[in-house]
Parts: sequence; structure tokens; C-alpha cells
Amino acid sequence: MKKLLTIITLSSLPFASFAFDFSDVAIWAGSGTNEAVFVIDFNANPSPSSYAWGYRWTGNKTAAEMLAEIDLVDPNLTVSTQLFGGSVFIQNVTYQSPTTSANYSGAPWPAGYFNYFTGVGAPPVWTSSSVGLSDVTLTNGSWQGLSWISAPNYTVTNPRTPVAAVPEPASIMALILGTAALIRRKSAKAEA
Repeated sequence: MKKLLTIITLSSLPFASFAFDFSDVAIWAGSGTNEAVFVIDFNANPSPSSYAWGYRWTGNKTAAEMLAEIDLVDPNLTVSTQLFGGSVFIQNVTYQSPTTSANYSGAPWPAGYFNYFTGVGAPPVWTSSSVGLSDVTLTNGSWQGLSWISAPNYTVTNPRTPVAAVPEPASIMALILGTAALIRRKSAKAEA
């Protein structure tokens, strides 16, 4: 029995390492009481090439607004969109990973395209969207995703389990210095 329990425990470890939820997100855009996560999977090497960002808002926001605000707060991310039939679609996305120094980019059509997904649950159950990002109103706890589909086969794959997009080193340093200044200020007030 002890041997069986050990085998079951060890065999479940690989699955546990693929967990990702909202608490794993390192970069958040926006502010408000609602939260959603945006996953971009470049389906590339080196791995990891699937990244996640968080978004907070109040009121009604679309997935296009979410991605635009994430693009503004992460200097490593560049998103270009195009309007087609009154809806916002992805033209290209580039991400310069600060941890792996890899530069991921989806080249425009006909080299491939980013397929848009919506998801619910944790981990998300993905559904390929038939509409553009501007046509999807966000809901609290939702997942939005892009997955790179490359030529010549154009095989649609769900976004894979991401890792958290990481702030660039300068942002981390600013956060550390700001925190140190606040602690120093608080200590100075306590001594006075």
C-alpha cells in the first residue's frame, strides 16, 4: 500500500507543476475590483513561450481594451492591431523575455496568425473565438488568450500553460528603491 501511494504521489507531480492561476501573475494593468488574465502563446522555442498578464477593471471593458492597457504597462510587449469589419484583430505581437532573452514575434499573414480564445475556470477551458477582441466584454475571473498558428498547416492549438510575464529589470529596481525609500521614511518618522 505504501508503495502504491508513493507511485501515485510521484506520478501526480508533473501535473502539479503545470498549475497557473491569478495569484501567479506578476504584471497587472488597470485598477478595479474585477480581474482577468491574458495569455499569449507564441508556440515557439526556447521554452517557455507562453506568457500571462493580469488586468483589473471596474465597469464594462473589452478584451481589446485589456490588451491595449497591458501593452502600455509592459515595455517588453508590443501589440499591433487592425480594424476589420468593425472589430479589433491582432496584426502582430512581439515579446522580449527579460528572463530568457528570447525575442518572440508572430509574423503577419501568410506566415501565420494569432488565434483568439476565451476561457473559463482554472485552469481555463479554452474556446476559439469567432469574433474580434473588441466584441468580447470581459467578465470577472475570465481568461483571454492568443495562440500563434503557423503556416503551412495552420493547425489551431489552445494556449498552453503560461509562465508569468516578468517586469523588466529597471521596473524591478524602481520597485525595490521605492520600497526602500518608504521603509526609510517610516523608520525616520518612528524615531522622531
